[in-house]
Amino acid sequence: NGDRSAASATGDRSAAINIGYEGTSQITGDCKESVASGFGYSNKAKASIGNWIVLAHRNSDYEIKHIKSAKAGRDAKADVWYSLSENVEFIEV
Repeated sequence: NGDRSAASATGDRSAAINIGYEGTSQITGDCKESVASGFGYSNKAKASIGNWIVLAHRNSDYEIKHIKSAKAGRDAKADVWYSLSENVEFIEV
């Protein structure tokens, strides 16, 4: 995954993973038990209802400080882009 790259998945039990700078990951469509994750600096992710997002927050030295997950439709809105703040809160972006 390079800088500002994108990852997308659409099947059941699939994963979209991005580790590049300002990357995006998404789960779309009618799938189940899938995960969109972003572990790079300033990543964002979104998932369709019933699927998961997992995001890391990195400091300015690119060290991972926090990782958090949420289920779309329960812990976060479905089909909405999120990033993870330094206060370990999902922020709509």
